Amino acid sequence: MFPSLLLALALHGAVADKAAPPDKLELFAREDWYRDARGKEQDFVGKLEKVKVGGIGFGRMNPYRLVMKKETREVYVGSKPQLLAPYVGKTIKLIGKPVDMEVEGKEHHEIWPARLEVVSEKKSQGSHSQNRHLIVALADEPAVPRIVARSFWRAPGGTQAPAQQVVVREEDQLARLMGLPKEKALEQAAKLFKTDKIDFQKQMIVVVTAGAKPTGGYAVTITKLSVKDNTLTVHWSLKSPGPGDIVTQAFTHPAQAALVDHFKGKVVFDPPAPRGGPRDR
Repeated sequence: MFPSLLLALALHGAVADKAAPPDKLELFAREDWYRDARGKEQDFVGKLEKVKVGGIGFGRMNPYRLVMKKETREVYVGSKPQLLAPYVGKTIKLIGKPVDMEVEGKEHHEIWPARLEVVSEKKSQGSHSQNRHLIVALADEPAVPRIVARSFWRAPGGTQAPAQQVVVREEDQLARLMGLPKEKALEQAAKLFKTDKIDFQKQMIVVVTAGAKPTGGYAVTITKLSVKDNTLTVHWSLKSPGPGDIVTQAFTHPAQAALVDHFKGKVVFDPPAPRGGPRDR
C-alpha cells in the first residue's frame, strides 16, 4: 500500500496538460428547468465517472456519475453530454441541486449542475517526516465504500413479514436469500443492478426492507454509507404516504438493495431493525 501512496504524492507536482479543459465551467444555472427545481443549491465534490451503457435505470439515461466519499449520484446533463466529457477521471466540484425521482419503477438520485470547478491537488509543503506521518494516516484510514447502484428488492411476503437488514458477501448466501439456484440468483442480481456480473471479491450487497405495510405509498431509500472505527454504517430512510395520497389498498413490502464496494469490517444499519426482526451481520 505504501509504494502506491508514495507514487501518488510524487505525481502531485506533474505539469498540467496544455489541452486541459477550463478549471471553471458554467453549466445550467440559467436554464428555467434548473431554476424551477426544488431543493437547496449545494456543493458536491468527487470523482467524475463515465457510466457504462448510458446510466442506471431503464427509461432515463444519465451518462455520468459523481463518486463522492459518502455517496454516488448520477449527473444530469440533458442533451449536452459533451460538456462533461473532458472532466472524466478528474476530481471536481459541482455546484447544483440534489434531485431524487422515480422513472419506470427505478429510483434516480441525481445532481442537476449549475456550475463546475476542478479541484486542484495541492503539493505537500511538509518535511519528509510530516509526509511519512501523512502516508501512515492515509494507510490506516478506512475507505468509505461506493454505492455502485441501487435497485428494487423483492421482500418476503405476508401480512406479518418483519423488517430485514441483510449484508450479502457470498454467492451461496445470495442464493439462499433469493430462494433460487446459485447461477440463477447471480444472473437476476446482475440484471437488477444493470451490470454484467456481481463480483463478491470486490463487491457486496446490502438489503433493507421495512416489513409489511397496510397500503402502498411507502418507499425505502438507502441514502448513504459512512465509516467510523472500522464499522460501516448503512443509512436509510422510509417514506410514508401523505394524508391525501392515493395509494394501493393492499399490503406492500417496501425494500431496496444497493450494490456497494466490499467492506471487511462490521456493518450496522441506521436506523436499526425493530427488536426481534432478523438481521445478518
